[in-house]
Order: sequence, then C-alpha cells, then structure tokens
Amino acid sequence: MVLQNRVDFKQEFAPKGVDFKWIPLYFFTWALTQAEEKKLDAFHRKQLKRVVGIRYPVKITNKALYKQCNERPLSLYVLENRWRLFGHILRRDREIPAIKAMEGFFVPQGDKYRGRPITTLPVVLNNDLSPLESSTYCLKTFKDIENLKKIAEQRDQ
Repeated sequence: MVLQNRVDFKQEFAPKGVDFKWIPLYFFTWALTQAEEKKLDAFHRKQLKRVVGIRYPVKITNKALYKQCNERPLSLYVLENRWRLFGHILRRDREIPAIKAMEGFFVPQGDKYRGRPITTLPVVLNNDLSPLESSTYCLKTFKDIENLKKIAEQRDQ
C-alpha cells in the first residue's frame, strides 16, 4: 500500500519544469553560516523525501536520496553561486563599489574587533577555500584578492 503512492521524481517533476531550489538560493548567496547550511540541506532532503514518497519507517541515505532524485545538496548550489558572483565582481573594473568595499575590508583599522565574528563575504570565501587541501589560496589580505582576480581574468581567455 505504501509503494502505490510513490512518485517517480524524474518523470513527474522534471518535464514540468518545477524547480524548488532557486528561490532560496536567491537570498542565500553569501550570508550563510555552516549551521544554516546544514539546516537548509536538511529542509531540502525533507522536501525531496516528501515528493518521492518516503515516510518514517523507510530509511534512505542522503547519498541515495540525492541520486534517486538526480539532485545534490543545496549548500553546493549556494557555494557555486557565491563563487560565480565573486568571479563576476573580480572581473569588473576596480572602480565599482564592490571592489572598493573589499579593499576597505582589508585595510587595518585601529584596535582589533572584539566580540562575535561578523559574517562577511571575505570571511565566508576564505572559509570556503580552507577545506581545499591542494589549494594554496586564501583570502586574508588584499594581495590575495589580486591573485584571485588574475585567475578570474584567465577564465575569460
């Protein structure tokens, strides 16, 4: 009885063009903490299970769920969109406000900030780079931005 109500995700939703992920991604381009990314992925998995028809007694691994739905975690889409946005910013002229704000972020300003760490785009991007073991890139100074800018400009060629 439980299996009669199951829906084939690829046949039922893909041809109609239903795509649930773009609305949250519009708002979550860069200002997400790791805890919020985990919550977003958990919500996404819950919705995928609901669409496919998987209920409590039936267990499925996250990997198998994503494979069955031909999807991947929303946090990966957020990561991809974040770096795509940053690449667009890096390929623009130095006179745009976004580049000036990045320069201003790395200018030393008096005393060290006390309190809770602020979630800003350079901090989030540096956290994205840190798990990459083979990468020698980081985002701690404006010189690092210049190095990433050279790489982004090579993409156009």
